[in-house]
Amino acid sequence: AQVRPPFARARFDPAEAAELFHLTAGEARIACEICAGARTLTEVAGALSISVNTVKTLLQRAYDKTGVRSQTELAMLLASALHPEPVQK
Repeated sequence: AQVRPPFARARFDPAEAAELFHLTAGEARIACEICAGARTLTEVAGALSISVNTVKTLLQRAYDKTGVRSQTELAMLLASALHPEPVQK
């Protein structure tokens, strides 16, 4: 079973991610979805109503700009730098 990080399900502000890491709006939205606990690229694509290929392209660009090599590294980087918003139940 896959274990989600403790910050999973938190909401992160894509504008804050974009500013801190010099990401485009699309790259930041994808990074924040991953940071919030999206497990697969299909989940990210569905949440953002974009294609999986677009997610792959933008995710690779986010990796290049942040210097990470995996979704886990990206999530850890963003979680350490961003301030999560409380999730409404």
